[in-house]
Amino acid sequence: MKREIKNKPASIRAKLINIARTEGIDFDALLLRYFQERFLYRLTISEFSDHFILKGGLLLIYFQVPGTRPTKDIDFLAEQLDNDQTELENIFGKIAELYFDDGVKFD
Repeated sequence: MKREIKNKPASIRAKLINIARTEGIDFDALLLRYFQERFLYRLTISEFSDHFILKGGLLLIYFQVPGTRPTKDIDFLAEQLDNDQTELENIFGKIAELYFDDGVKFD
């Protein structure tokens, strides 16, 4: 029987620290990548998934292109959306608000 995890964010943080130590990876870079992946997951389950195409450094990391470095941003090509800052902020806000039991809550 699996035991219930009482503090999911703390449990995930501990697992990421362990991975960083055993793999020799910078913890902050690993944590950033985890948050990026969780945001991308939320995008894929959102109503906006067909409007964004991943590009840039994060895409190269997923294709395991040699020599790629961690990237702090996520680059997208937006399709069938107005180039309006307020609309895009609302869309990204809706994506960030989606709940998934992964210990992440975006502000």
